[in-house]
Amino acid sequence: RRVDALNVAGRLGHASAVRALLEAGAPADATGQKGETALHLACLSPSAPSVQALFAAGASPHLAESQGLTPLHLAASTGHALAVEALLSAGARRDARDRRGWTPVQMAQRSCSRPATVGGYGAAIKALERAHRPEATESPGASVAVVIGVGSAHQQRARCWDQPRFLL
Repeated sequence: RRVDALNVAGRLGHASAVRALLEAGAPADATGQKGETALHLACLSPSAPSVQALFAAGASPHLAESQGLTPLHLAASTGHALAVEALLSAGARRDARDRRGWTPVQMAQRSCSRPATVGGYGAAIKALERAHRPEATESPGASVAVVIGVGSAHQQRARCWDQPRFLL
């Protein structure tokens, strides 16, 4: 099926295959078994061109899969800063909540100790924060503090550095 092939191409980040399947008539917003679209899966890949090809074909940044995750949740959770910025530019809601009540910012903060796909968690979180507060300015070399645990008297913190850490 073209839908399955489009989802696989999106997940693997093969932009040329995504474009070819869309040109052959695969619907940009067709869903898989769990409600995921090719855009959801492309946000898990390191390929910004796949995300852009899906947008060009009219893929919606607003659709949620069975767990309530939007493409923005997934891009944020993998540190795919380029996809986060593209999704926000396309009108994705930064305040969308999944079934657990988590926002994309919370997904990025929770995931920042894992290797990022593209750009890094710090860059993804900054893009989400800029969307929330467009007047905010960045300082060079800034990092984002993230709560990773709560103790009885204090909060333990980790830092999401701006340096990208790519998955191999």
